[in-house]
Amino acid sequence: MSNRIEITVNIYKNYFGDTSDSPYVYDNIKAINPNEQKEVDEIVNKMIANGSSQLFDANLNILNPITPLETGRRCFLNPQTLCIEFK
Repeated sequence: MSNRIEITVNIYKNYFGDTSDSPYVYDNIKAINPNEQKEVDEIVNKMIANGSSQLFDANLNILNPITPLETGRRCFLNPQTLCIEFK
């Protein structure tokens, strides 16, 4: 698993999608190592193109702002599975 990229994310409760698949959604995905940010952005774009249920939909029209449950949480981005992982 050495190919995973260490990142930080903001975590939100998934109010808008299938919670059995993903009870939380993530945004503000940043590489810990700034040299890896371009790769992180490319992976996130692939996740968006594939309709990942893990990502907060930035185009969603929300009348009341939603506060993240947690900000700056350290975790990993797996470029092979296109998933955010915590272990």
